[in-house]
Amino acid sequence: VQCCVRGVRFRFPYEDYYRSSGHKSLVAILTLEVTGIPEISHDREFPWPKPNFIESTNAFVFELSLFQNDQVEFIFPEGLYMERVKGFEDALRRRNSPSGLEVSIYFDQERGREDLAMEASQGVIQRFTQEVDPASSIPHLHGSGFGVVHVNFENNYSDEFCPWDICMADQSISRPHLSDQDKEVVNGQISALATATGIAEHFNTDVDQVRYCDYHRM
Repeated sequence: VQCCVRGVRFRFPYEDYYRSSGHKSLVAILTLEVTGIPEISHDREFPWPKPNFIESTNAFVFELSLFQNDQVEFIFPEGLYMERVKGFEDALRRRNSPSGLEVSIYFDQERGREDLAMEASQGVIQRFTQEVDPASSIPHLHGSGFGVVHVNFENNYSDEFCPWDICMADQSISRPHLSDQDKEVVNGQISALATATGIAEHFNTDVDQVRYCDYHRM
């Protein structure tokens, strides 16, 4: 679905929570409003909805937690989603079969604390896979195109991807990252704020460790 971000708040990791959840990353809790729904067509030439959204008639607001993990991405900037899916469909229409189409896939890499650009891995589409039985899968993913593109890589590695994971050779789309110049500007602004009157005093105030008992573990 198409959503608009109406608010963001953050939850810092604390021991009682991450002991049960298994992760220790900062959590961004997004307040989202559904603004559009996929345009579904039963005679669609591809096994996923059109890259187009119909305006939602019923307002629906919900919250979604975003945190560091090793699972498939489930929230995408709309521009990135549309660009990738439309580019993929255009390339497929110029061929008789998806088999043999060269594509790029961006994988997460160990980046430590650095905000680096993602590197693309080159692969070749082998086929569209048959969707699993909706009765035995996650219902809201049925018909979405989730995991229907089977891609082969070097070293006999293959995996299944979504159409919005696929990047064509003539596209250089990756998730945004800060350049060295951007980092310098951001750090300069943070330093200026940290010394500004009315703000610096908050950085000089000790944290209430009775109220925030897990502060020293962060």
